[in-house]
Amino acid sequence: MTSIPLPSDSELPAELAARLAELPGLNIIRLLTLAPECLEPWMALVAGIYQTDFDPRLREIAICRYGARTHASYELFQHTAMARKHGISDSELMAILDPEPVTSLDGDANFVCRIADELEAEATISEATRSELLDRFGDKGAMALLVTLGHYSCVCRVVNASGIPLEARSPLEDASSPSENG
Repeated sequence: MTSIPLPSDSELPAELAARLAELPGLNIIRLLTLAPECLEPWMALVAGIYQTDFDPRLREIAICRYGARTHASYELFQHTAMARKHGISDSELMAILDPEPVTSLDGDANFVCRIADELEAEATISEATRSELLDRFGDKGAMALLVTLGHYSCVCRVVNASGIPLEARSPLEDASSPSENG
């Protein structure tokens, strides 16, 4: 498979290689060094997403569902590791990754999967879904979820279009978030 080549440390300016050493060893972060002006804003958005009060379990369910809907194997490789860290079982992951609508989880989990499905299919959510989103999670929770899904929509498209290779082992198994080492 053709992919955009990942630069080695020796091909990067010293300060950029040093910054990479501070971050999880994700190929997507290395890939972003090819657009160095985007690296820090991207990392700041990811950090912000992981600092919200939105339920971490629901956040990972939403990200995994979006990755499944976009066939983003790189994203799923990373975030199934994060999902397990947040108590999502293998059977729950199977339901989240199934192409059929998710109905076998708890109400909030089913709902965030439905939002991911609507966003991927329509690039928006229905008025009824928006109303339910606000009722379930309030203004702040609604925005946290929508920003998360909006960002991971971008992530899924970048990883799919770039042909990024998987790491031998997900660096997120040892990280507290995709923007921080262990």
